[in-house]
Amino acid sequence: METQLGQSKTSTIHSLAQVRSFVSRRIAFTRTVQFRGEIIGKVRGTADKRWVTLIDGAAALEIEAPSHAIPSKLQEGQQLVVTAKPNFDVWRRNPVWKVIRSSAGEGQPEVQVLPEIGPLELSRQKVAAEFGIGPKPIRNLEDIRPTEKIGNVVVICGQDAQVLADFKRGLHEGDRKLRVSVKAVEAHIQGTRAVDDISSKLKNLKSSDADAVIIIRGGGSYADFSVFDERDLIEAVVQCQVPVVTALGHSEHVPLAARAATANFAVPYDAGASIRKENSKRYFDGQPSYADLKIENQRLNEEEKIWRAHTKTSEGLLESLKRDLDLERIKNEEAQDQCIIAQKSANELHQQTYRDCLTIALQSIRLKSTINGLWWSLWTTLIAFVSFSSGSLSTGSAVLITVIAALWTGLTFTGGYRSRRILESQTWRTLSMGEDLRWVRRSLQGASSPRDLRWVLKRKIEIEHPRSR
Repeated sequence: METQLGQSKTSTIHSLAQVRSFVSRRIAFTRTVQFRGEIIGKVRGTADKRWVTLIDGAAALEIEAPSHAIPSKLQEGQQLVVTAKPNFDVWRRNPVWKVIRSSAGEGQPEVQVLPEIGPLELSRQKVAAEFGIGPKPIRNLEDIRPTEKIGNVVVICGQDAQVLADFKRGLHEGDRKLRVSVKAVEAHIQGTRAVDDISSKLKNLKSSDADAVIIIRGGGSYADFSVFDERDLIEAVVQCQVPVVTALGHSEHVPLAARAATANFAVPYDAGASIRKENSKRYFDGQPSYADLKIENQRLNEEEKIWRAHTKTSEGLLESLKRDLDLERIKNEEAQDQCIIAQKSANELHQQTYRDCLTIALQSIRLKSTINGLWWSLWTTLIAFVSFSSGSLSTGSAVLITVIAALWTGLTFTGGYRSRRILESQTWRTLSMGEDLRWVRRSLQGASSPRDLRWVLKRKIEIEHPRSR
């Protein structure tokens, strides 16, 4: 089976397990090799093993060694001399060079740390110093159109559709409306043509073409990232008229392009999500945060409790005032009733006084009429007697005197009768009571005879009631 798999030129189809078993057996015959490389990325490991990646130009190897063989504080750029042998287990995805003890001599370490910094790191430091690149990348988008939202972006990526889909998923997650326009531009992101391809696309962009340009890829070996440390690409990133954002898929090794960019994120999804969050933050800029709203809500709740207590107290006072008002209303009604009763009593008293005055006036009129009538009757009788007895007057004169006296008596009695009728008439009784009383007193005092009193009453009624004439 081994001969057929390794030497046969037929088109026999073998299983993957057979192929991996064949490769692992062939690697097992490889001799131990001593080589030198530059550390790239971080030293990873567990309690008993450590892993580190060495790079030399465009080639990279994964090294596995015991924890005591590789110091954990090794930094990127340091050079190691390693004595190792390839190890390709069935479960491994790629071959790993396993460190073993060197046979050159006893006491010689399996891994030697050289004091010189590797050429890749020296080149990175030189380029970083030339363009003034900081030691750490920026992870925020505050400098990209700080007063407006990021509306359209250009994405430079390879032909891997999954990487672009991850970016869009982070950009539009949970939002049915696509609020950011995305223009995808395909380019070589690794290999010899990657530097020129990406640089030319960055240089051709104008400030009006997009709000930001995103360079994304889906990770890969450390050797594939060497293009993002090239000076030409760094220059294109620095001089690009559009802010550059990188999301290269590695967090352990940050190339110069990521440090020179306006912002850098570990994976494409994070870049899209950060743009979405930044837009949301700018949309709500100046508005209170959730914590501020929570504090304000607590404050309003406390004020509500205080106002509820005040309202309850005010309601009690209002009820008390209502009760007092009802009592005052009842008292007022009682006072009004008493006032009406008193007014009725006063009116009855005035009516009684009025009737008394009328009675007095009538009695006075009757008395004067009677006295005058009696006096004139006596005088008439006396004249008639004298005339009859003396005979000095003729019969005609005596009769005339007697007639005149009789007429005067009749007129006197008639005047009293008419005055009484006026006092008892409806027109008199409809006059104002107070005015009647005052007028009756004055009239009774000034009237010397029933006829005068009648004339005064008639004159007053005619003045106040012209229609009664």
